[in-house]
Amino acid sequence: MLATALSATLLGLDGTLIRVEVRATRGIASFELVGLAEAAVRESRVRVRSALAQLGVFMSEHCIIVNLAPADVRKTCASFDLAIAAGTLAALGRVPVEALEGVLFLGELSLSGAVQSARGVLPQLLGARREGIKTALVPRANAAEAALIAGIEVRTVANIGDLYRALLGEVELPLAAGDPPQANGPNVDDLADVRGQASARRALEICAAGSHNLVMIGPETRHGARSCRLPPHQGSAARHATRPSEWAEAETAAAGPAGVSCQIPFNLFPTTGEDGFLYKLASIVPSIFRSERGAA
Repeated sequence: MLATALSATLLGLDGTLIRVEVRATRGIASFELVGLAEAAVRESRVRVRSALAQLGVFMSEHCIIVNLAPADVRKTCASFDLAIAAGTLAALGRVPVEALEGVLFLGELSLSGAVQSARGVLPQLLGARREGIKTALVPRANAAEAALIAGIEVRTVANIGDLYRALLGEVELPLAAGDPPQANGPNVDDLADVRGQASARRALEICAAGSHNLVMIGPETRHGARSCRLPPHQGSAARHATRPSEWAEAETAAAGPAGVSCQIPFNLFPTTGEDGFLYKLASIVPSIFRSERGAA
């Protein structure tokens, strides 16, 4: 028998729907999983087999084939376990196939059948809602996060037994509910908020650690989010020169008699242009700027 359940994966920050197709036939016991799945997803066959055994469902006489479609989308994380388990139960005839229609399944299974928390539930639910999904089952540990999404009925499941009885219509799973997250303090810009862009982060860290100048070349809109997260040195403030004509002023303010920074520990010089992501790190040496002006 063939059964299809719905799950989701993350592509960047966006949730993308994945069809979990399960076919069960009589034959030599096997469990095949295809569809460009990473190692954590491929290992789901072990977790699903052990979790279903807790229900008395054994697959020793069945050949199970699981296809994660679309096949050209990379599948990451272990949150497909719940969908694979639900599809397997339907393919084996243990639950009605109709019970899976229009339901999103997210969650990782333990060997005991407990449903573990899933990563990225919020964007995956948003992606499902965008595709018209009206119902979702998520781990109970993600209830507070899932409760933030409006326009989709989100219910929580704690273990494989709850899922089995819910698909049979014997019980009704509780709705996701939880207190909204509370801010612990003032909203302070932090370099930890910048994701990726390792070169830019390293330049900022070296600049702060060694009291260097930092020349940032590229669109100013991209620099603002990074430079504002570099806190000023104790007793001083970072200077942001927005035009090349201000370089001379910054040089004079930052250079002492010996050509060493004495007033402003570091200066940020973002420049406009079409250079894109190019960052130049320069020590505070006034001769660098004098030579540039002389050449011009």
